[in-house]
Amino acid sequence: MKKIFFITLIFLTLFLSNKVCAYTIKSITVEGTSENDLQLIKRNLGIKEGDVLNFEKIKYGLGKLYRLDLFDNIKISTDTLDDSINLKIIVQKRPRLKDFSFEGNNEFNSQTLKDSIKWTTGELTGKKKIFNAKSKILQMYHKEGYLQAQIKDSSIIIDDQIEVIFKITENEKVRVKKIIFNYNNNLDDDKLKGVMNTKEKKWFRSGKFEEETFKEDLEKIEEFYKNNGFADASVLSYDINYPGKGEMEIIINISEGKKYYFGNYSFQCVTIFTEDSLKRSSDLV
Repeated sequence: MKKIFFITLIFLTLFLSNKVCAYTIKSITVEGTSENDLQLIKRNLGIKEGDVLNFEKIKYGLGKLYRLDLFDNIKISTDTLDDSINLKIIVQKRPRLKDFSFEGNNEFNSQTLKDSIKWTTGELTGKKKIFNAKSKILQMYHKEGYLQAQIKDSSIIIDDQIEVIFKITENEKVRVKKIIFNYNNNLDDDKLKGVMNTKEKKWFRSGKFEEETFKEDLEKIEEFYKNNGFADASVLSYDINYPGKGEMEIIINISEGKKYYFGNYSFQCVTIFTEDSLKRSSDLV
């Protein structure tokens, strides 16, 4: 009896949970793209004519095909008869880029944004490519202090060609208004702030926030504690809030641990210097 199945990544697990006959793949055809893509598809699916149908293998192969970012939709239609099966792979190929533009960008001109994402007309363009472009643009804005910038995209597809519009909401530049420490009972806020390069906004300081610099600051805080005898100290976590327009508040939670002290110590095999002179020259007295 003839059966038709449509398999997608979403519903494939339903087939995997059922016992199926051992079908031998008789033929593999492709629909929705050129025959030139057939070998690419077969290679990534990891199947060929004469193989025994393996749903786990197809599931893995479908994931590889999606990660190529060449296709928007992939389906597999199967036509079975006795112990053989014909596979039809139905794909919707990504459209080619016709044009792209930006709206709402004041901090960067459109040419600067175009240069940053390095798109070229005629390239296959899908969701992954658009997502990566938005992420790169957001990184540029964050570096300049626009930490609340947002980007949305809209697209029009006509005759397998796509036009993409990036709609940018820049919002205000964000400056560090306040840095708050919790659970620092032995080293006060001013001492901890002193080892950080991230500073609160003052009339003589910009209060600019840079993520990489802040991560380095967290390491400096832990090192400062260790240099003051708190060998087990660590930064537990941190929170970033936006209490007002263009304002940032950083809350850093500290675990100090106990303070360690040196007990008695002595030098052995000293022949050139006296033990007292070595103690005076060390940092342990």
